[in-house]
Order: sequence, then C-alpha cells, then structure tokens
Amino acid sequence: MSDLNLVFKKSDNEYKQRLQPIKDYIEQATDVVSRFYNLDKDKASELVKDIVRNSDFKNPKIKYRERNLQGDTSLKISSLLEYIAYVKNNKDIMVPSFTVYFNPKKKKSLHSEFITTNVRRRSKHKKLAFKYKNEGNKELATYHDILQKTMKIFNNSLSGAYASMGTILYNPSAHYSLTSITRCVSGIGNAISESMIAGNRHYRDPDVTLSHLTAIVTGIDMDKVKEVVDKYQLWVPTVKQLFNDVIIKNIVRYWRDPEKEKVIYEYLEKLNPYERAAIAYHNSLYYLRRYNDSFVRNIIDEFLNYDHINVNTKEEAVEIINNSVDWIHNLVGLIKVDMLEGKGVKPDKLTDEENIEIAKLIVNISQVLLKYKDLIHAFFITEVYPPSIAYIKSMVRDAIVLSDTDSTCGTYQDWVEWYTNGKLVINPKTIGVSGIIMTFNTRVIDHYIKQLGINMNISPDKAGILQMKNEFYWDAFANTDVSKHYYAKTKVQEGNVFPGFGDLEVKGVHLIASQVYYKVRDLAKSMMKDILQTIRDNKKISLLKYLKQVADIEQEIINKIYEGSPDVLRLSKIKDANSYTLDENHSPYFHHKVWKRVFEHKYGIVDEPPYMAIKIPTTINSKKDMNEFIEKYLDPDQQEAIRELMKEANKTEIKTFNLPYLNVREHGIPKELLPVVDVNKIVRDNCNVLYIILSSLGFYLKPDTRVIDYLSKDGEGLTDWQ
Repeated sequence: MSDLNLVFKKSDNEYKQRLQPIKDYIEQATDVVSRFYNLDKDKASELVKDIVRNSDFKNPKIKYRERNLQGDTSLKISSLLEYIAYVKNNKDIMVPSFTVYFNPKKKKSLHSEFITTNVRRRSKHKKLAFKYKNEGNKELATYHDILQKTMKIFNNSLSGAYASMGTILYNPSAHYSLTSITRCVSGIGNAISESMIAGNRHYRDPDVTLSHLTAIVTGIDMDKVKEVVDKYQLWVPTVKQLFNDVIIKNIVRYWRDPEKEKVIYEYLEKLNPYERAAIAYHNSLYYLRRYNDSFVRNIIDEFLNYDHINVNTKEEAVEIINNSVDWIHNLVGLIKVDMLEGKGVKPDKLTDEENIEIAKLIVNISQVLLKYKDLIHAFFITEVYPPSIAYIKSMVRDAIVLSDTDSTCGTYQDWVEWYTNGKLVINPKTIGVSGIIMTFNTRVIDHYIKQLGINMNISPDKAGILQMKNEFYWDAFANTDVSKHYYAKTKVQEGNVFPGFGDLEVKGVHLIASQVYYKVRDLAKSMMKDILQTIRDNKKISLLKYLKQVADIEQEIINKIYEGSPDVLRLSKIKDANSYTLDENHSPYFHHKVWKRVFEHKYGIVDEPPYMAIKIPTTINSKKDMNEFIEKYLDPDQQEAIRELMKEANKTEIKTFNLPYLNVREHGIPKELLPVVDVNKIVRDNCNVLYIILSSLGFYLKPDTRVIDYLSKDGEGLTDWQ
C-alpha cells in the first residue's frame, strides 16, 4: 500500500522547505515582465532584480527574544529576511506566528511526548467505542467514549494552560503557536475544499489574482501538465473561457476594475494552451468536470464498477482488507453504506461473501487511483497553495457549510445533482459519489498540510502527523443563524457505518437546551431527527407540521404557568447572605426576605439559605406597574410587608421573583403573582431551541412573538408554508 499512499503525496525526499519570498517574487515577476515586454527570461530577470535593488523595498527590523539550550533569554534585533535565514541555517522549527522552536534533534519537548502518547491512547479508545457501539453494548461504548474525550481534553488543556498566568505552564507564545498552526490547517482545508469542490478561489483583489496565476504558471511542473493533457485529451480552455469562467467568477464577489481586468486578460492571452489548462485545473475537480464532463463521470464510474476484479477466497479477502489504509476503509464505508450498516470494514463482522465483495472494491479503488496518479500529481499535488489563506475569514463560500478553529465541513450536493442530471437524491450510489469526491478533496488537503509542516522545518516523517481526515459523513445537515449551532445526521464515522438513523449530532448550547421544560427537549430532538430523516428519505418538509407541534407545546407551557406549575420555570440558587459581596438587600438574598415576609404565611415556611429557587419573570417594568400590582393583587398584610421591604432596600420595583423551589413544587406559584407573570418570556425562553430549529427551515419569528400568535384558534393557518 506504500504506492497507494503516494497517489496523493510526494515521497519524503521530494518535499522541500520553501522560505524564499524574494526569490519567488523575482521568479514570478520575471514571468510577467518577460511576457508583457517580449523579453527572454534572463533579460527579464535582470530587469526585475535591478528594479528591486533600486526600489524602496522594505526589509523591516524586528525584535525577538532568543533562548539558548540552557533556557536563558536575550533580546535581539534583526531584519525579517535575516531572521528567516537564521532559522533556515540553524534548522530550527518556525511556526506561522514566526515563533521559533528548537529542532527535536537538539532538544526534545516533554509536552510533545505527552501529546503524542495521548493521541495514541485516544485513537485506541475511539476504536473500542465504535466497536462496542456497533455491538449494542452501550455501557462499554460510553466508557471508552468518555476516555477518548478525556485524552482530547488532556491535550486541549495545554493550550489553555499556556494562556493562563495562574499555571506553571504559562507560555503565551506557545498558545499563539498552537492557534496559528490550527488556523492555517483550517484555512488550507477551507480553501482547498472550495477550489476542489466548487472552483471557488479567493481572488480578493487584482494583485492577489495575478499573483496566483503567475504562481501556478511558474510553480508547477508544466512537463507533467503537457503529458497529462495530451494523454487524456483534456479540453484546453480558450482565453475567453478561462477569463469568464475562472477569473470573472472568482473576482465578481470582491472587486471589478476594467483596467485591472484588461491586464489579467492580456496576461492570459500570452499563455500557451498547457499553461491555460494548468490554471483551470489546478486544485480544481470542479473545472476538470466543467470542461471534461464525460471524462470525470467515467472516473467516478470506474470507482463504482468492480465486477472485473478477482478475489477468490475469504483468506485472500481478509488479507487485502487488513493491509489497506484507513482512508480507503472510509471510502469503502461510503460506497458500500448499505452492506456495512452496523458493521463497518471489519472482516470478523462480515460474511465470507461480504469480505470478498469489500476486498474487490478495495483492489478496484487502488487500481483506479494508481491509474490516475499522473493526473492527480500534475494538477493537485503541487507546491502552489490556494490564494489568501490568511484572509480566509472574508471568503464567500460555495461548498463549506461549517468551519471551526481546526475543522471544516463541506457539502457535495452540487456533485450529486450533477451526477444524477439535476436530481438531489440520497441513496447508496450518490453517497458513494460524494465519498469519491470527498476522498480526492481530503487527500489533497493533507498534501498541502504536509507541505505546511515541511515549511515549518518539521521532518517529512513527522510532518504527516498534521492531518484533516474525514471524520464524519452526514447524509443530512442543518445549519442555523446562531453561530456554531447546527444539527446533523451522522451515518458514517471514520469508516464505521451506524445502523438505522445513525447518530444525531447536535452542537451549540441553545440547541442542547438542558435547562428547559423536559417536553421541549424531547420535541426538539424529535423535530431534528424527523427533519433530517425526511431529507434523507428524499421527501419534502412540511413546515406547517412543525409549526403546529411548536404551537401545541407553547400552549402547554401557558397552561402550566396558570396552573402554578414550576416545571416550565428556570432554577436559580439563593445562598447565605454572607456569601455575597453585596449586602442582603442588593443580592439574591433579598428574595429570601421577600418570601419570609410576604408569602411564607400562605405558602409554607422555608429554612435559611442555601436552597434552590425558581425564577418568576414578571411584566413589572416601572414604579407604576409595581404599585398597581401591590394594590390590585396583594392583601393588606402583604402590601404592608412588601412596601417596608422595598423602602429598606431603596427599590421602586421588583421585576423578577426568586421563590423557594420546594415550596413552589408543593403549593404552586403564589396566585398573587400569576396575573403579572411574564408568560410570553417564559414561553420564549423554553421554546427558543424550537425557534432555532424552525429558523433552519427558513421560518423566523418577529421579536417578542410566539408561533401560537401566528396560528388561528383552531390550530390551523399558515397554509402557504405547507
């Protein structure tokens, strides 16, 4: 399988560190000058070098602290280029934040050994968690899942410790180093995914656009490009096609300038056909498909059709499966999602016939990848990165539906619609199609991440540790307008195919909604699963169905409030008066005094704090509202007591009451408070999770309204959304 690993990677001795900004600039500027002024490369190079020498080029001075092997530090002043040269000459490791670390050959890091050990342990527990989950052993699955999460926390905690002055591990530069590396990895993942899946390049200004074009032309192996274009008879886009389909498509979201566009067009006119092909197909399955539809379709079909492969015995099949790499197992899990449901690529879980079937597929995948290795290396395994990775946050996305500090999630919906001639259907075959494109994408990402590691001067054998493997396959995903809040249907995780519905993946505190009415939590989970399953079943979603469900639960909450039930109210805690910084009249302890003097004689004695309390929001928002409440709903004794309390505390109104939980549980909400309870707020607080789910379907409530406000009294209405 070593040859297979090199389909999407270069051999270790081919990866070279590239920290030569001046040399690269001169090379690329030379290309532009030579084309525009019809000069040979040597004359153009001398002209560019002369311009650079006589320009006001700035090599900025920088300050840094240098630490020797004994741990002593000293302040140094240098130029940026001298700093880079010093790092290269000393073979130290420089991370994207420009912090430099000793090469492990000089001095090993205890922290890196700690992390490496935990990574190994986490991998072991993750595999066991999957194993027991598929076997239906919930106890052991949960046990190992907790342990793998613990290993993750151990490693992640280092980053927090580096940024915390209260720990002996305090080291701000280390925290920035980790953050800068993960941001680069995530940025590469986002940029490559957009380019590979959707042909989307971050051409944010004219200079970046032209620079990327020249980087492609000067930075990739044109001999390989020529060989591949001729071998597969790939379409060579015309200048007009290249300009309209690639350049205009990718600049229109950021800038338009006729003069600058004219310069770019003239540059394209001076390219030969193979250079135009290189620009179109560099890191882009999208443009390869656009101009070579039947060719790309045939490649996908070659992956899916493997009847011609011969594997004759179970023993042979098991050997093939056991000797294949994890990322191939992941792809197999997607192509054979129906056969492997509840099992994954595990020979001991499969029948003899299934083992032979899976082995044939693995052999076929390997053969197809090796067949097209030359194409992959010509266009995708290069040293030329996508543009503007450092500015990825401002990129308009076409394929990325979700991104975080160290992860990226892309959709292959467009590829499925293309393959099925416009039909968006989810079935084993289209899942396989998305899996094939995903494999190309993630493997190309890993190549560029490895190149990042090499540029940091990490040894080739260690640079591959940085990866963005495909962890989840979601056959349905729903994003929301709340940041980092989404829900998805996980069918495959790292080659393990979950049975039935799969796993419901929910992220975001408001979607998890632990402190709300338990029936709201149940409905939220039910709605999310039902929405995702409806999508998976290729059916249309009825918005009205979910609106009625939400309206029903809203009405139930309203009824609960007027019944005096505490089930729909939020909990708080009242502590001893001495526990607060503020005095007893300006801390939550004040509510204990309110209960003792206003409500205790009617609704039960309460012990001294601490105790749990229930928060009762009210519609009291002014002194006038408070006086009206006192005079209208409290008896004379209560009126006198509460007025004395408010005078002592120098308060004009009480907007929220915190009442003892046990007393309210036994006697209900005091009837005196029911007329001023803020029913609307309680309903919205409880149902916010449901409103977020509805927003993922395109339904948005106006401020301070509920779904029930939009439905008629008989529960009908909103038929336009059905």
